[in-house]
Amino acid sequence: TKSIANPELKPEDGLHHNIMLDRTIDGGYLRVNIFQENVENVIESQTDISTGTSVRTFVPVDEVNTSGIEFIANILGIFNPQLDMRFNLTYVDSEITKNVPEPELEDNQFPRMPHWRSNLLATYHINTQWDVGGSVQYASNSFGSLDNTDKEDNVYAAQDAYTRLGLKTAYAINK
Repeated sequence: TKSIANPELKPEDGLHHNIMLDRTIDGGYLRVNIFQENVENVIESQTDISTGTSVRTFVPVDEVNTSGIEFIANILGIFNPQLDMRFNLTYVDSEITKNVPEPELEDNQFPRMPHWRSNLLATYHINTQWDVGGSVQYASNSFGSLDNTDKEDNVYAAQDAYTRLGLKTAYAINK
């Protein structure tokens, strides 16, 4: 990969808003975050392989608006005193709203920003020294390029939806 610097880049400049509603419950909390941000001069890495050589550069995007909502539940001792759970679900809409050099990019989704993401993490405390846990993670499709033309699923470099499962265990040898 050949990288080409872009001396025309300016620093990103953003206005970020977040409203959080938080409810304490026995053993944890429930939380809702509503967010909106407007970022100007967004720096985006782009790779072009059409020349036969992989060329990477950084391009500015005039303005990107992102808004969304996130729900979080973090509960210790759910259903059983030894079982802890953390869950989050997020919806995001990230859109290119202004791009003077390439106005055809306006109204496109910003790359690598899936609309939906979710995580479920659970830990079971077998005893004071040994924990076992598992996770399920999900993300919906997203685009990898600013022009949103990469719509093919299940091909190299696609930004496909995924569901991932994880298992872990931890044992403390000493206190």
